[in-house]
Amino acid sequence: MLNDSAAWTEEIARYLLIATVFVGAVIGVVKNNHIQVDFFYKFMPTRMARLLSTAVDVLRAAFFATAVVLTAMMMLKLGSTSRMTMVDLSMNWVYGICMLGFAAMAVRAVQVAVTHRRRGFSVLEHPGTEITDR
Repeated sequence: MLNDSAAWTEEIARYLLIATVFVGAVIGVVKNNHIQVDFFYKFMPTRMARLLSTAVDVLRAAFFATAVVLTAMMMLKLGSTSRMTMVDLSMNWVYGICMLGFAAMAVRAVQVAVTHRRRGFSVLEHPGTEITDR
């Protein structure tokens, strides 16, 4: 294994890149600065904009929660039989990091939705505002 350094270092680098992407995604959700199109909200009636931004909050939280469940189901189905190619570890380590990232994003998405509900508007409706109650 150690004599073929290019193969195992490339594999570990790939899995570390996956972990880095999920950490970055969690940070994006925590800061609530994901990609959004707020142009149309300027021209919508206030009630319609509020309804649509609420739907965005609910769908975002539901997406992340669904991703947690699907990742857990995949991990259970694979069990310990699925191994990394060069490093003798279970692929569930990689999928577990992904699941933790999705779980953190789901929790924060719910917190953001609750904050938007309490304030009566979201960042989509009033660009430039931030969520400061962390």
